[in-house]
Amino acid sequence: MAHPLRPSSFALYRWSNPETTCEAPFLAIAEDRSALPFLGNHRLGIAWGIPAEAEAWLARDFAATGESISCDLPMLRYVLDALYSGAARFALTCFDERLQPARLELSLISQQAAEDGPVYVRDNLGRSQRLYPAEQRAAGVTPAEHALVQVFAEVVAEVATACPSQLAAPPPPRYQPATTHRLPGRRRPKYYA
Repeated sequence: MAHPLRPSSFALYRWSNPETTCEAPFLAIAEDRSALPFLGNHRLGIAWGIPAEAEAWLARDFAATGESISCDLPMLRYVLDALYSGAARFALTCFDERLQPARLELSLISQQAAEDGPVYVRDNLGRSQRLYPAEQRAAGVTPAEHALVQVFAEVVAEVATACPSQLAAPPPPRYQPATTHRLPGRRRPKYYA
């Protein structure tokens, strides 16, 4: 699928305030400020535009790393607009442990609640299904939905290849599980590594 626009470049920021209310360890800002990707904890999210909350995080909780990332945002926008007529406001891709895209969640303008958006899963063979969490069921996808999932998988896989450490980075301390302190003389259960 060809398109006339070039990939977008994003300045990368990392959390500097451990008390940040942002769950992502990295934020990235498009040069034209048209989108705000966030990376980390095996997720890549993209918000179109810069939400006010993110402006506050960038002002007080994040510092520029001096690095940048590239993402074919125009292609993602193109396939989203083709299927959802410009109604997508947010996309979240979740990665497996090998940093392969496994799940795509969309937030649409018409949704009543955040969890009402389309959810797609993709296996290692490239097969896709649409999940309906509220109904606890899965179904096949239309050819247009399959194309959407495939394009997202290809584009975000390029991001994963370019910045694996940022995608795998744990969330800021506030969102990390509490560490378990081992008492002297007590053996660890077998399931602890």
